[in-house]
Amino acid sequence: MARYDLEQLLADWRAGGYTQHQLADKHKTSRSNVAKLVKGVEKDLVTTVSRKIQVEQELANLSDKEVTSVSEQTKQAIEDAKMIRTLTKNNMIGVGIKLTNHALLTMLDHKNAQDLIDKASITLGISDRHAKPSNVQQNTQNNTVARVTFRRATKEDRND
Repeated sequence: MARYDLEQLLADWRAGGYTQHQLADKHKTSRSNVAKLVKGVEKDLVTTVSRKIQVEQELANLSDKEVTSVSEQTKQAIEDAKMIRTLTKNNMIGVGIKLTNHALLTMLDHKNAQDLIDKASITLGISDRHAKPSNVQQNTQNNTVARVTFRRATKEDRND
């Protein structure tokens, strides 16, 4: 069996939509071969398939313009996430290379670079590791503003 057939067979198994018998028929191999190939392989894509089905069903109820808007925003979010992952990976690779020559990069340089990448991911809405602000109702009539002013201390202040 060709390599790409094996990858497809395993992907089909992991997605959970086929029995071993069905996979054998689909990929034109024996049931015993399929049993050997999928032994110990988890069906870890079943949840992903279920979520995709749910999304596709929701999209079916939207207008064409709404589907286009959802698709555009999804595409942009995925591109942003890929960019952040690439920047992080490149930063880590760069740090690894540069750390072999300690004169080129300090740990503070690395920390600053990673902080910038983290801030970018938060700004782009990719990172959800920070809690989103909750909606807090404020009573503006009872709000007060405290003002603090600073002035240079004088001789009289120091004598007190």
